Amino acid sequence: MGSTGSESGRSTGQGRWYRIKVKHRTGVTTGNQQTGTRRGYKLPQWHRAPRSSREYWERLAFNHFLEWPAPISGALVLKILTGAGTGTGKEVTEFIFVGFNFNPSLEYFVFFIFLLLYILLLSGNILIMLTIRGDYRLHNPMYFFLGKLSFIDLCYSSVTVPKMLLDFLSDRKTISFNGCITQLYFFHFFACAECFLFTAMAYDRYVAICKPLQYSTIMSKRLCLWMVAATWAIAFVHSNIQTTLTMGLPFCGPNEINSFFCDIPPLIRLACTDTTMIDAMIVANSGIVSLGCFVSVLISYIGIAQAICRIRTVEGRRKSFSTCASHLTVVTIFFGPCVFIYMRPSKTFQSDQVVIVFYTVIAPMLNPIIYTLRNKEVKTSMAKLWGRKNK
Repeated sequence: MGSTGSESGRSTGQGRWYRIKVKHRTGVTTGNQQTGTRRGYKLPQWHRAPRSSREYWERLAFNHFLEWPAPISGALVLKILTGAGTGTGKEVTEFIFVGFNFNPSLEYFVFFIFLLLYILLLSGNILIMLTIRGDYRLHNPMYFFLGKLSFIDLCYSSVTVPKMLLDFLSDRKTISFNGCITQLYFFHFFACAECFLFTAMAYDRYVAICKPLQYSTIMSKRLCLWMVAATWAIAFVHSNIQTTLTMGLPFCGPNEINSFFCDIPPLIRLACTDTTMIDAMIVANSGIVSLGCFVSVLISYIGIAQAICRIRTVEGRRKSFSTCASHLTVVTIFFGPCVFIYMRPSKTFQSDQVVIVFYTVIAPMLNPIIYTLRNKEVKTSMAKLWGRKNK
């Protein structure tokens, strides 16, 4: 009775049975996978491997022909396609940050350093936004985009830095799985928005220098609003793609992230499945954004440089170059680390932590300083606006 049930593929008291056709050099034979025997012959070693092992599922999926009854085929196919069950059989519910490992006494010192940098970042960007909003003379496309850049820098750093500061004061630097995915989503959302906003600012400078007589007509308020809206829309699409690809990976241990926040490169390395294809798709998506925006900015400044060289007066060339130098400096500081981190496969380098700190903390803090020091209009407006309020 038991053998009949096993050969017919029906359920028995010991559980559900199914038949598997195993292709060998001598022909095709039929065996019972659950018992690990095949009509008196001993099955290969991998048939008796635990179902949680990666070898079992890969061999079962790709080296043999499967015949499953309808009630169980869906679950098996889902396991094979998603890679579930290829690790320890346990799903990761939280991650541990191991990017910064300092002595307890040194951690407090590093905490105060980053806290000071974050306060400078907040105060500098908020000051620029309030100055632009309060001075009607700065209500033009150039400062319109500068105000939006300060807002993005504010949000961009606030996604990662507050959590990092709390971790400096905690014994276990952990984050839940959902919190990690949320942090990853908003980090790439604001980072992508900043990339395209730099491109819009480069186009604005190109029109201002290369086509000064048509500047007010081309850079209308409507066009500026459309460019900012397109920036947010593209950032939304990009962030959804990156997050969806990452969430589709199985995480079954280990759960230590070699960083101080959830980002795609260190997170992919924890997946318990082959990530070659996903890694290539993520690098391609990031490459389209970062490299595409950088090339667009570069083309704009090549045109700007040619236009500046055609200016006859020294004072005119100096003024035009001074207008663009601050933007070009900020673009170089931002895109350099981005290309280094995201335009390569998810491998670890010793310099990664320094580069990550630079473009998540240092660059957003330097932006208001660079724009303020090299821009007389902003400095004059700040002095008048805040001097008048202090009286």
